[in-house]
Amino acid sequence: MYSIIRAKKLKSFGAIARSARHTFREQPTPNAAPGMSSLNRVTGAKNTFQLIGAFKNKLPAKRRIDAVLGIEYLITASPEAFKRHGGRLDDLGNGYFRDALSWLRDRHGAANVLSAAVHLDESTPHLVAYVLPLTADGRLSARDFLGGPKLMRELQDSFHSSCGSIRGLSRGVSGSKAKHDEVASFYRLLTTTGEAPKLTALDYAAKA
Repeated sequence: MYSIIRAKKLKSFGAIARSARHTFREQPTPNAAPGMSSLNRVTGAKNTFQLIGAFKNKLPAKRRIDAVLGIEYLITASPEAFKRHGGRLDDLGNGYFRDALSWLRDRHGAANVLSAAVHLDESTPHLVAYVLPLTADGRLSARDFLGGPKLMRELQDSFHSSCGSIRGLSRGVSGSKAKHDEVASFYRLLTTTGEAPKLTALDYAAKA
């Protein structure tokens, strides 16, 4: 069972809005259980309008035209880990997501973590956080946090040490060349080896 953290650069307000509408359940979410969205927890900006406003209020007036405006973090763990603990908000032993949020605030500064949402209405609980990549000297620089393999290894090591290892979760293989495949490519590979499961309408809805 693994601790999991992924980071995505958001380069425009449009990209932030597209992500936020899903996070805040402002659009249909086929892979979320109907009626369970009330279980989700949000701190900071609580809708797309508030999140865009928070970014605009804190972004430096002078920045590169191609600057990354925000970082979206996804934090979760292997599905088996949540099943073992029942999938509650305190799923991994008194606050995996609480500790993950503290880790993000220590890494980026509490004022730069503009919103964080824990989703409990999907099959595997996860946290989505929106962060302004502002450095200690006031520069907007995602590169300082995500730039290159060395920084990404350090990010993974730090997160696992602070949030994963203390709960018996493993870290992924350091320096692995593995990459995430598109779902369609993954299923094509399984089909050629005769191992593809039969997909249902819900699978296609989740991909959409």
